[in-house]
Amino acid sequence: MDFQQIDSNDRGDETQRNFRYQNAFGAILLIAVGRGAKPYHSIWCEYHEDLLAECQDGTIDAYQIKTRKPEEGLWDLRNEPLLNSLRGFTNLYKVFGERIRNYYFVSNASFPKPQQFKDSKNSKFANNPAALLESIRLITTYQDLEDIFTTTFRNLVSFCECSEEDLFVVLKRVDYIQGPSRQDFDAVIAHDHLSKLPQCSLLKPHTLNQIRDDLVMKIYYASSLFLDDPDRHITPLYSKLQVRPEVAAKRVPAQLLIEVIETNK
Repeated sequence: MDFQQIDSNDRGDETQRNFRYQNAFGAILLIAVGRGAKPYHSIWCEYHEDLLAECQDGTIDAYQIKTRKPEEGLWDLRNEPLLNSLRGFTNLYKVFGERIRNYYFVSNASFPKPQQFKDSKNSKFANNPAALLESIRLITTYQDLEDIFTTTFRNLVSFCECSEEDLFVVLKRVDYIQGPSRQDFDAVIAHDHLSKLPQCSLLKPHTLNQIRDDLVMKIYYASSLFLDDPDRHITPLYSKLQVRPEVAAKRVPAQLLIEVIETNK
């Protein structure tokens, strides 16, 4: 057996990296709170959505994180992962309604510019996700949508199994975020994000790396069904007065960032 080469037939390592990327983005959000860039007091992990970020006023930002190979090209509204995420957003709207401020689709892969493919003679522009959102932001009702996007919008309504009104409300609040690459996101979090915190500005690289790993692990545990709370055996299953420990375990309070930093310092 040759232990000098990666087994190209086994994609398990790539799958693990993709899961870590999602958990790592949760760490990025916590660090953003520490920098004062986000108003969140809690991050809910794998609870209705990849990440739900709860604000001080009770409103919510929803995050879907999808990775893919950059060589697959720019995101397109015919790409199944993007379609599934938009359907997830519409389902989320049915649960939380107006509590949701924004829906964010995050990816390491690139998005087209709003005007890209406008002169193309095929359907690339009609399925340009940035172009559709730009058009929707300029109107007050889906009935005013430009003709070129009408078929795309109807296809989305059918795929999402929702009403035109609900889809329009959701798309009004959707934004795309390009995260770090899959190759260097660990280094980016430690040395581009954490190092900007006043508490971390003088820390050595290996300490920054340890803080990053601890934060990512906290998000991982909250995203999984890992639970060691003994109250799980004494909490009524259907109580309206007590939160199930399995649910509470999915909440990562923003102050955890400071606790992890202080522990490692």
